[in-house]
Amino acid sequence: MRDLAFIAFLLAFFGMGFKRPFLLVLVYVYIDIVSPQRLTYLLLNSVPISLIAVALAVGGWILADDKRDTRVGGRQVLIVVLLLYCWGTTIAADFPVEAKEKWDWVWKALAFAAFLP
Repeated sequence: MRDLAFIAFLLAFFGMGFKRPFLLVLVYVYIDIVSPQRLTYLLLNSVPISLIAVALAVGGWILADDKRDTRVGGRQVLIVVLLLYCWGTTIAADFPVEAKEKWDWVWKALAFAAFLP
């Protein structure tokens, strides 16, 4: 029953995101913080909802956002520099395969944070 409540909430949240694409960013943040795929027993465990949320958020930005006033801020540049630093230190680690596996969530969080306005 709890699985159905999580799915209904996510579908409602995704539905609002189709009306207002900036809400899809909040969907991803909700999925990243709450992790409903870990709280459910059966239905959300096999679905990559984080990937779906990111794809919809980026797609909504590409298709629906007015890009006339789009600027790259200093924070975004610093996040990209930090992302490059993480890439360099992961590749140069003593155990690069294990380091990549361990820091996989950092890559995703930094890439999405650079995407945020």
